[in-house]
Amino acid sequence: MAGWVSPYNARSAGRAGGGGESSTVFAHFEGYVARLTLVHHVVSRVWRREDDRLPVRPESLTAGTTLCHWFAEEAERVRAVVLESAGAARARGLAEFIRGRGGRISVRELMKSHNHRYADADSARGDLATLVDMGLARWSEHKCRNSGSRANDEECNSPDTGQTGQNEAANGGK
Repeated sequence: MAGWVSPYNARSAGRAGGGGESSTVFAHFEGYVARLTLVHHVVSRVWRREDDRLPVRPESLTAGTTLCHWFAEEAERVRAVVLESAGAARARGLAEFIRGRGGRISVRELMKSHNHRYADADSARGDLATLVDMGLARWSEHKCRNSGSRANDEECNSPDTGQTGQNEAANGGK
């Protein structure tokens, strides 16, 4: 019973300060921990060709609790995506696009890759600036290698690549 009290108290303490809509995700946490614990217990005992009517082991409770936490966090993540505004969805999509390209993109590269959306550099720079303002990216100065092109081009970096720091604009706040 002591193994059950710990996850129950931990989740109850976490819910006490929250309230609101997000707490509905965790309303039946204890029941789901119990169900997932029993699923782990039965499957692992049957897999080892042991009697599944024996008492539940602590590792099954740990597995059930871990799975329940994961499911609860995923439910919160999905809820946030479903409830996000159109502007936030667009910014998230742009941030994911940048991460998919290695975490860096210049204003010019964004214009070329989305020429139907960005007719000029100012509109592309504006969307990248929105990412910076939201803390999803930061500006850096990009040195061009080709001597025939412009000497510098603004580049926006995604923080998930480890190449960025705080929400900062290195090129004067653009």
